[in-house]
Amino acid sequence: MAKAKSMDLKVITVDDQFVNAKGNPMTDVPLVMMAATKIGERQGQELYKEMTARKWDVKETGVLAITANELDTARRRVEGSISALKAASFPKRRFTAYQRKRTTFQAHWMLPTPCWYNIQM
Repeated sequence: MAKAKSMDLKVITVDDQFVNAKGNPMTDVPLVMMAATKIGERQGQELYKEMTARKWDVKETGVLAITANELDTARRRVEGSISALKAASFPKRRFTAYQRKRTTFQAHWMLPTPCWYNIQM
């Protein structure tokens, strides 16, 4: 922020709020949020719709959530997707989560997304 201020630049954060060295939110930096939970819910609904359109057997199908939980937006998106799948009666035991350990900057470049895997037995 000091560099931006020295150059008279305006700063706005998108999706994830800046925190200071003590870990407190920087409320003087405007934050623009997206509806991550709603996006995740829609994603879960579409995943379930695709699974049923392909006639995949629930007993042979699972969801792998590749995520970056240190990013609030990523965590809320995956939680929304999983809640929509549960609402569609997709069994909880068929979910697997993989937490990618990255720096916050690196995590922004990967898309946290639940995806299907279909096991043919």
